[in-house]
Amino acid sequence: MKTQELRLPKLVEKDPRSEKILSILINSQKKLWENSKVSVSFLPFSGKFIQSLQMEHRKGRIVRGLESIERNLSAEAKGLTLVDEKTDSQRGQRVSRLLIISNDGAERFYRKVESLLLLHSDRVLAIVIAADSLKLGQLFFGEGKAAKLVLLEHKESVASALFSLAEAFENKGTL
Repeated sequence: MKTQELRLPKLVEKDPRSEKILSILINSQKKLWENSKVSVSFLPFSGKFIQSLQMEHRKGRIVRGLESIERNLSAEAKGLTLVDEKTDSQRGQRVSRLLIISNDGAERFYRKVESLLLLHSDRVLAIVIAADSLKLGQLFFGEGKAAKLVLLEHKESVASALFSLAEAFENKGTL
C-alpha cells in the first residue's frame, strides 16, 4: 500500500494517537521482498501489540493461513461489491483488516502475500513482525504450531491493535 493512500479506521483517525500510529507505520515501511511492488511496515516484537492480538484471537477474530485468508477476503470483497451495487454507491477505501506476517517466509511466500495485498489494498494493512512462524503460531495456536500469516478481522479489533502499537511506543520511546 502506498503511504499516501493509508486511511486508517475512522476510530483511529478520530483519536489523538492517530498521528503517532501513522508515523510508526510509515517510518517502518520497506519492500515486502527485494523486487516487491508494495511496501509494508516492519515492526519489532512488542508485548503490548501481541497481547492485543491474543485478546482478539480469543474473540475469534484471527484467521490463520494464506488459503483461509484469501477465501475470507474474497468473500468479503464480493459482499461489499454487492452492497455497493444494491445501494448504487461506493464505499471509501479504508483499512479494516490487519495482516500480520512472520519474518521467516521465503520469497515465493512473500510474492503470494504481495498478490493478496494488491488485490485487497483498499482495506488490508500489512505488518511484518520480528517473529518467526513458530513463535507467531505458538502465541495464538499453541506449542509447536506455526503461523506465517494471520489476519485480524473487524475494524474495531484493528483499531485496538493499532492503539496498542502507539501505547508500546509511548512506554519505550521506540518499539
